[in-house]
Amino acid sequence: MQQEAFYRGEAFAGAAFDHVAGQSPGSGGKTQDRDFRADFADDAAKGVVDHMGRVFDPAGGGVHDGLYVCDGSVIPVALDANPLLTISAIAERTAAMMIEERGWEPAQAADDPAAPPLGTAAPRARLEFTEHMTGFVSMSVHDDYAEGYEDGREDGARVDLMLTIEYDDIGAALDNPRREARVTGTVRAPELSAHPLTVTEGRFTLLDPDLSQVETWHMRYRMSLLSREGKRYLFEGHKDVRTRGARHAWSEMTTLYTRIRETSQLNEAGDSPPGTGILHLKPADFTRLVRSIKVSDVPRRMQGECRRAFLEIFAHEMVHIYGGVLDEAHAFPGAPKKAPAVREPMDPDGIWWCDSLRQWHADDRPGDDAFLRLTRYRAGEKGPVMLAGGFGMSSHSFLTPTIEQNLTEFLAESGYDVWLFDYRAGIDLPSAGTEFTIDDIAREDWPTAVRKVQEETGREELQAFGHCVGSVSLQMAILAGLQGIRTAVCAQFPLHPASSVFNMVKAEIRTADLIGGLGINGLAPDTRRSPGDEALDIALRALPMPAEERCGQAVCRWINAVYGCTHRHAQLNEATHRAINEMFGFGNIESMEHLSLMLRKGHAVTHTGGMDYFDHPERMAGTRLLLLQGMSNYIFHPVGSFRTWRWLGSQLPQGDYERRELPGYAHLDAIVGSRAATDVYPWIAEFLDRP
Repeated sequence: MQQEAFYRGEAFAGAAFDHVAGQSPGSGGKTQDRDFRADFADDAAKGVVDHMGRVFDPAGGGVHDGLYVCDGSVIPVALDANPLLTISAIAERTAAMMIEERGWEPAQAADDPAAPPLGTAAPRARLEFTEHMTGFVSMSVHDDYAEGYEDGREDGARVDLMLTIEYDDIGAALDNPRREARVTGTVRAPELSAHPLTVTEGRFTLLDPDLSQVETWHMRYRMSLLSREGKRYLFEGHKDVRTRGARHAWSEMTTLYTRIRETSQLNEAGDSPPGTGILHLKPADFTRLVRSIKVSDVPRRMQGECRRAFLEIFAHEMVHIYGGVLDEAHAFPGAPKKAPAVREPMDPDGIWWCDSLRQWHADDRPGDDAFLRLTRYRAGEKGPVMLAGGFGMSSHSFLTPTIEQNLTEFLAESGYDVWLFDYRAGIDLPSAGTEFTIDDIAREDWPTAVRKVQEETGREELQAFGHCVGSVSLQMAILAGLQGIRTAVCAQFPLHPASSVFNMVKAEIRTADLIGGLGINGLAPDTRRSPGDEALDIALRALPMPAEERCGQAVCRWINAVYGCTHRHAQLNEATHRAINEMFGFGNIESMEHLSLMLRKGHAVTHTGGMDYFDHPERMAGTRLLLLQGMSNYIFHPVGSFRTWRWLGSQLPQGDYERRELPGYAHLDAIVGSRAATDVYPWIAEFLDRP
């Protein structure tokens, strides 16, 4: 505040001299008949300023409040040439008296050892750097950046940016990479103007997270440009920064996807379509950018600290994004102690615990000791439809709150009586920790749950949706004699599973059997941060995994190691990606051994290897079946569901069996993907709706 007031007074001083002395402004400090000096004096009749440098007001008899003269002109004698020290002393004296008069706290000296350290509220350090990028933009290509670049290059439509990016408080920017910086500079675009365009308003964001995509950030540039001819343009550019490995780092950090559109002064949105193109930061320009970083408004000894802190934070973020094994190891999230956060479509109409298999009792907290669980959302009379999820998960995957509309909400909106079914592997239930096989789920859990739904609804025929183990166990249950399922939608896990090379290697060397032989009865992520967990996380990074699915989240590496990659990151938003930490929990080894046997055999065999489920294909005759298959499924390849569909057609030519492919989807993302309500759910509802 002191400095702002001081500089305002100094800026007005020249005009005040002209006014008091009867001069015309800009006359150079001289009247028509004598040299003018703003001498110290007792009153306005004898001089221009008082002993404090305040300018007299001849009309009012006092002084002009806030108007000071602080240079050598206040001395009533001639000064030698270049009187720097004298003028500086006068200015410091005036400032000190101003501070005392107004009761301000004196500022700390630049070399004061008690100056606040880096990171405290004061002083606020300014940091700036210059950036030069060049490329091509075509004003006739409006939608495709690469096409705009190529078209612009053919036409010679070159664009050069020379920008200065300035943070007014680098400490705050280090705490929040989303904090905007000010952009100034010029843009050369001969296609728009023969003269450089001036940046009149510009903002820059270093790392703006994209919540619609997994581990994706954008460097954003938004600038208003003014040409010498008076035309205005809106410049928008972004660099895409993703966790995709070090080999992508340079291209992503130096590629600016650019849009330029002409705008009116009143409407920056503009009516004209934007031109598109790509600009690049060259290696030599990157070196100059780093050298141009400078810090101001803090003592010299702090400037180097601020500069280093900025570079260290930026380097840390780059290692986190692109570093791979160089990034810090993470502990694994554990099986949730309670059900993960969900978004209820409505209050559940009831929760039932089926305890006919073992004597589990629901005490004060319903569901804590249930063996099976059914949760009803009665939104209409369609159905009833039972939803069963994957192994090592729970039915809460159908209630995920991180997407715009989950499957339970979608079916409820369509008027269905929805029943979420947790079979004994449900991670919310103590039964998940017991020993069982997929045969137990097919032969005991499904029949028990179906009878309960029939009893509560009074309906003889039901519908069902099964995902992963929920899918294959449903098909196995029907082939084992389960009655009452008139329509079934089975997603991802068919009767003839075909898996990845990685999963097949694990199955052939009997990894699950080896783990079981060590006395381990199940696997679950571990939240305890320990050297062992962190070492395991680093080791898991070496396992085969599609390059585009590598990320910074430990649970994704754990899932890949145990089951295979369950999702395409491109189909998830960031909130769902984080929520995967809560979706997976304990999986028992006996069930994993059974699943491994199925992969080796290529069929849904019994836990002893028997082909019992294929002995009576006619039992499927009373059920209409839709096989949903992600075409990018890393765990169960599409050829498996094709074999199941072909087998059913050969055994039951008159049956109603369909297979639908889901392009761009893998496994779990077909349920919790950000666009699943548009791309996948309608196919489920359409098949269930058929009479």
